[in-house]
Amino acid sequence: MKTLASKFVYLTLLLTMLASCSDDSGSSYNECEQCTLPPSSEASAWPGALGRFRVKPSEINSDYTWFEGYTSTWKDTDGVAPEIPGCHIETTEPPAGAQRFFGELCLDDVLLVETNPNVNEVHAHNDDYGAPDVFNCNTYCMDLYGKTGSCEVTEEPVDVCQKSAKCACE
Repeated sequence: MKTLASKFVYLTLLLTMLASCSDDSGSSYNECEQCTLPPSSEASAWPGALGRFRVKPSEINSDYTWFEGYTSTWKDTDGVAPEIPGCHIETTEPPAGAQRFFGELCLDDVLLVETNPNVNEVHAHNDDYGAPDVFNCNTYCMDLYGKTGSCEVTEEPVDVCQKSAKCACE
């Protein structure tokens, strides 16, 4: 009976570990409810990467139009660099004629929306959707420096963006 109980405990422990480590377990996504995609390959190299979510330009800035069925192209000023405020800039002229751009932003005190991919790499947003990465700044800072971290809005202009955000490690 003791052996059966030990095997049951072992099996339960093994299944729990597998569930928490599997790619589709969603364990890191628990901190980011809107994250429905895994982190980008660029973000995966950094601690605190939680995943990505699909977003329309109009959901970030209500002044911008979302162009359904339109493939827009964009570039990022900082690549995936959580400690550097960045700006995501459209490189094609959208149908409405006005260039669109976004600074990185904080979802709350620790969650940073980090635009991607690499610095100045022009890339497509199919159906005009972007897919930024989300970072837990506290995890990022603790893993790299052993310090607490938070998401901080910056008022310093970055290229055409007047506001951006970054992980601040205290």
